[in-house]
Amino acid sequence: MTVTFSKGEEAKKRVYDAALALFFEQGYDATTMRQIVQRSGVLNGSVYHAYKNKDAIFELVFNDVMDKLFENFRPMELDVLTYSVVPLGYELKFAFDGGVNADLLYHANRSWVIFNNLVDRMVEYVFHYADAKGWPFSKDRVRRGVVTVLGATRALIDEYVCADSEMPLREAVKQIATFCSVMFLVPTADIDGVVENVMDIIEDRGERFSAIDFGYSPKE
Repeated sequence: MTVTFSKGEEAKKRVYDAALALFFEQGYDATTMRQIVQRSGVLNGSVYHAYKNKDAIFELVFNDVMDKLFENFRPMELDVLTYSVVPLGYELKFAFDGGVNADLLYHANRSWVIFNNLVDRMVEYVFHYADAKGWPFSKDRVRRGVVTVLGATRALIDEYVCADSEMPLREAVKQIATFCSVMFLVPTADIDGVVENVMDIIEDRGERFSAIDFGYSPKE
């Protein structure tokens, strides 16, 4: 669910907006609570009343980003396997592009809160689409598959960011597509065709779906 604020939460929204901008401008590590306070113009005590710490704000920001990504992909008419791989491929693209996106994804990987929330979103995303297509599996079965493929995706991101892996993005997407095929019991004789479709989608949307769509405008 996209983050919304009531009329009485102006200060909380200003803090959120300030943190969102700073995270996208300079990454997680370089952003401090002091900077967020200064950027928001909210009193220090009010900031900590609204948010326990930087991690709490980051979790909210990242979950909102993921919600918007899933909303962006839902209207697509694809086969179940391609549909399942697309958001994971997009996450890999963010990481493999390097820079601030890779930094934010790396730190998101460190949070069990974010991981569990992402599992819930991915389960709903896959299950409702598959159910509409007559895919005969329970939500528990989908959840087990999602936990496995998200774990594999995050392992690839960690390897790329921390170990300077030279694996091409396409190969990483192929690994995840293979995982999805096995875990969701969706056999395919054309895994390369699935990968090609996913790459076309994430390359196209990657050029026009950015931090701007999350409500963040760069400083002039």
